[in-house]
Amino acid sequence: MPEPVRVNVIGTDGQKLSIGSVQLHSLDLGGDDRNVFAYHPDTLELFSYCGYREGRAVLEGLNMDTFTLLSSLISEGA
Repeated sequence: MPEPVRVNVIGTDGQKLSIGSVQLHSLDLGGDDRNVFAYHPDTLELFSYCGYREGRAVLEGLNMDTFTLLSSLISEGA
């Protein structure tokens, strides 16, 4: 492969996130080039509550560290 290929993986139920990344350096599984898989060992919480109260949309407890990480993974390469 002329360049490594990277795929970011995000699993979510909407509130909690599991993230990982796969980087392929070669399709030759017997070769010397190492492919890389990395993941965050903890489930990350994006917010504590999102819903409606008294007919109004409410978002509470937005975790900016998780939001920044999520934004970085989504926009990588854009």
